[in-house]
Formats: sequence, C-alpha cells, structure tokens
Amino acid sequence: GSMPDGWTQTSEYWNVTSGTGYEYDIYKGAATGSYNAGCYIGDRNISDMLITPAMDLSSSTSATLTFNFWNTNWSGDINILNVKYRVNGGDWNLLYTNDQEVSPWTPVEVTLKDIAANYQIGFECVSNYSFGMGIDDVVVTGMNEWTTVNDATGPLTISGLTPKTSYLWQVQGILDNDVTEWSTGMFTTLEGASITFAKEGYGTYYNSERDVVLPAGMKARIVTENKGEGKLAYETVANGDTEENTVPAGTAVMLQVAPAETTQTGTIGLATPEAEAISQTNLLYGSDESTMTTGGEKYYKLTYNLEGDDKVIGWYWGAADGAAFTIGAHKAWLALSTEQAARPMLSLPAFDDVTTDIVPTTNCTNHTNSTDDWYTIDGRKLNGKPTTKGIYLNGGRKIVVK
Repeated sequence: GSMPDGWTQTSEYWNVTSGTGYEYDIYKGAATGSYNAGCYIGDRNISDMLITPAMDLSSSTSATLTFNFWNTNWSGDINILNVKYRVNGGDWNLLYTNDQEVSPWTPVEVTLKDIAANYQIGFECVSNYSFGMGIDDVVVTGMNEWTTVNDATGPLTISGLTPKTSYLWQVQGILDNDVTEWSTGMFTTLEGASITFAKEGYGTYYNSERDVVLPAGMKARIVTENKGEGKLAYETVANGDTEENTVPAGTAVMLQVAPAETTQTGTIGLATPEAEAISQTNLLYGSDESTMTTGGEKYYKLTYNLEGDDKVIGWYWGAADGAAFTIGAHKAWLALSTEQAARPMLSLPAFDDVTTDIVPTTNCTNHTNSTDDWYTIDGRKLNGKPTTKGIYLNGGRKIVVK
C-alpha cells in the first residue's frame, strides 16, 4: 500500500502496512480492508507524527474524529499515541493521549477543538520499545445544520455537495398514522472534475490515476475501429444511469450528455482505481498533461469545422494533413494509421443510439455530403426530406424546415 494523497509525516516510522508493521507482532491485519497505518520503532523516546491534509471545518458547528486503534506491549513496555491538532500551520495542541494496551482493534472517538479553516490533525507515535501501534479508518465528521427534504417518494438526487466531504443522513418513513424510527448513515462525496461539453453534448476526458465515475445522464464511449466512409465504431464502456457507471483509470473516452441550446458543463467523480481495465481495442488516447499527440500516424481532435451557424462538430484533423498537434491536459484524441485516416473528418454517435452517426463531411473546405440524406440535429438519419418544422442536417449544413 501507499500513503494516501496529502498525508505527511515528520520522520520515517509510520508506514502503510497490515497491523503494527513489526514482523514479529502476533497481531496482524487491518481493522478493515487490507492496509492501515502502523508505527514500529525499535528504540525508546523517538517519535514520528502522521499528519492529515488540511481540512476546512469553518462551516461546521462541531466536529469529531473517529479511528480504529491498537497498541501492543512488549514485556510491559508500551508506546504512547498523542493525537494533536493545529490551525493555519501553527503550534500543535493535544487532543487525546493513550499509553495503555489496546488490542484487538478498538474504535476511538475524539471531539475536535477550535475547528476552523486549514485544520490539521497529527497522530504522534512515541516509542518505548514495544511491538508498535496501528491506526485505521480515520474519519473527521463536521456537523452543520440539517437540510430537510420532505415528501421524498422515490430516488433522491442532492446537488451542491462539496467534493471529498462526508455527510450524515437521517431518514424517517411516514405512512398514514404510522411513523418509523429514524435511520442514520453516512456517505462521502468523491473528488470531482468539471467537464465542458459542446452544446451537441460531446466532450472528452482522460485520467491515468483515477477511475471516472459518471453522474446520471452521462455516457462514456471508446472508438473501437474506423468503419470507412467517414464512420467510426463506438462502444459504450460506462453509463451514469446504470450500475456500470465507472470508467477504469487510464481509459481515454468521449463523454456524452443530452444536447442543449448552449455550451454545457458537467461534473464527474474521481475515485481510487478499482475498476477492471477494458479489454477492447481503443483508438482514443489521452494524457494527464498538455502533450503532443502520439499513438498513430494521423491525429484528430473533437472540434467544429466552421464558425457560425454552419459549423458541424466531429473528429477533425488537429493539424494540417493530420500531423501531430498539442492537446490540453486530461483531454482525449483519436489516432489512426495513414491507411485508416483518408478523411479529415469522422463521425460522432447520437446521444441515445450508438449505431447512428452524425453525418460526416468529406472535405474540410467545401463540406459537401449527399443531399439525399437528411438527419435530425442530434444525428438520427431520416427516411427522406422531413416535413415537420425544425432544424435538420442536410449536405453538411443546417437546414430550417418551416
């Protein structure tokens, strides 16, 4: 295991391990999961402090720290755990201390003092030549005013929550004159990233270090092959409306939401990698940093072909003749061989039908297509010229039928 993001230590004795970290300790295993923080120091009066990332508790009326703990003696010698806090990087203040035998894993709850913005907690291990100590399942819970949601008769969506924050919930059922006891629980929101979508509903994303968790109403697709004649084969690898809502880390994807009148933004969740890597061929590539495109011989980016009302979104060469180009961080591009990349523009799927392509243009200069083919604005091919009023695609142009 590895130290969680943002955690630091003052020396080298706290380690991510299983148990206390001492090889001869008879107590093995984390409190939950596979790993915990363990401290073993084969000497006396040496210390190491494990420090949390800074937390903003300024909006909380009160806060508590909970964690699982054990402390193992060796012939009567026992280490000391001091739990301390500081604000704005100032002096450390003592919250809790324990110099007693604690085994097996035992839950500890501590009320935090002087809660504020930029609040940190330190777990100081002070050695006394014992088997060592361990902590696990560290949770800080800030209490705010309750937000009441009445008449929730079905699934409930709550917006405006802070990423990487734990929330308590309470639920009570009422039916006629019968009232249930309150049920209580807790959930933690994910780290988030904001995505900008074209008004047609298309965007791209890539993250090598985090699984991507899609919200309701969002899909993630990969490109599996070039079918020729300007059309690509897409496969949906995650759908926010289903349980299969997670894109594995290291997978470049095209994200889709429903079309809108203007440019849109959406938020995806970023989680510790756990999803199984996809096995399908994916012609999309990405990078965590701004980079020059690689992976093929001709390179495409998701963009528009023209300005104004005649613009059509699609996969277009990002540079002259499909040459490599620089793309922004966490963006995806399409890489093809020279043989595959005969056209400077390739198609996109409609939001709710992966088999239907938005009409491709065959030339970035004149944008001509067959005038016999008519499409809805979101890419559905029609059987002939429409008679219903609306805006349609025909010959690579938007046509208003009155």
